[in-house]
Amino acid sequence: MPITNLSIIMPVYNSEKFLADALNSVINQTYKDFELIIIDDGSTDGSSDICEEYAKNDKRIKYVHQENSGGQVARNNGLDIATGKYIAFVDSDDALDPHIYEVLIQNLETYDADVSVCSFSMNRDSLGVRTNKTTAVINGSEKILEALVGHTPTLPKLQGYLFNKVYKREVIGNLRMNQLINMGEDGLFNMYVMQNCNKAVYDNSVLYYYRWSETSLTNTHSRAYLKWKKDVEGYNNVLQKEKNRFITDYSKRMFIFCAMKKAEALVREKGNFKEVYNDITTVKSFGKVDLRNKKASIIFILYAYAPLLFFIYKKIALRNIK
Repeated sequence: MPITNLSIIMPVYNSEKFLADALNSVINQTYKDFELIIIDDGSTDGSSDICEEYAKNDKRIKYVHQENSGGQVARNNGLDIATGKYIAFVDSDDALDPHIYEVLIQNLETYDADVSVCSFSMNRDSLGVRTNKTTAVINGSEKILEALVGHTPTLPKLQGYLFNKVYKREVIGNLRMNQLINMGEDGLFNMYVMQNCNKAVYDNSVLYYYRWSETSLTNTHSRAYLKWKKDVEGYNNVLQKEKNRFITDYSKRMFIFCAMKKAEALVREKGNFKEVYNDITTVKSFGKVDLRNKKASIIFILYAYAPLLFFIYKKIALRNIK
């Protein structure tokens, strides 16, 4: 039997600048029946000391230190430890409205839903905004997946993020995040979870502040070739095995995104450009893929059909960044 109603999983890596803010916004929740599982992914700054201090002063906090293995491993380890009836995730540099879990769990229980979702913002002043508050119920896993990918105008956009949701434990079950993939793995994980959901409830209240930091941007644009290569291989593995149309469409888009980033990294690292052409062959085998973004679609045409121009464009772009 679970000893708490809610398990909140927080991976931490070198987050000392905003960590106390994130921890305070969790421990000051109006919903009190939770455990906070902190998985310290081998931090090298002051994050470990901050985590240990908070764990010492609040018995609801479980603190685990692991060797640096990545966010997916940290979250998976958190899921293995979790005892709650419900599961939530929070990032260590973000902040929460004090009512987020009260609202999400109340909606979960009122509508007997499998997952409860709220809105979020990158503007902290928006926290708690409930103007024209609406609640929508989505029935059936197919409709929930449609709402997750956000293509159907009549459905709310649930988003692929982990942090704006509370899940019934049983819909996650033994599912774990793909440790071969780093970019977009939260969306992929959510698609597998949503296949197990019969009902979702969405509340448009802004209850989560997502801090899109300069560090996050730097990590996205300067990740090494080998990391992008790992993502490409991970999504290729998914495509070899998966039949669900939502998962395959998502994996194709992510394969293309990661393959182009891999090629960009090769330009930056002066690698062997021949390594790109196998990816291009794979991409062409997908047929038509909606990338949802006009600029990305234009760059993709360069990448797939005029790679030399793509490399020149990236060299110029990288020079301008410097």
